[in-house]
Amino acid sequence: MLNAEATGFTQGMPRPGYFYVTPDGKVKEKFVETAYTDRYTASNLILKLFPNAVEGNGREVAAPYINLTLFQSDEVVAPGSASRWRLR
Repeated sequence: MLNAEATGFTQGMPRPGYFYVTPDGKVKEKFVETAYTDRYTASNLILKLFPNAVEGNGREVAAPYINLTLFQSDEVVAPGSASRWRLR
């Protein structure tokens, strides 16, 4: 997707994004990031789209006002890999 607001070094670079398209051609979900340096990984998208397909129960984190469970989507992380979590 064209990033019309980009200037300088990033001018002409597209916004990173993924679209989940159903077999009948409908866009069910879209994931668009604001910077080319921060994006979902393939495993991260699977976790977000199909949470029941994830093995393990995650790790519960004690918090006073929310129930938070952490899941690791990738075995290896690198700069630019977006960390994602899910609230229950």
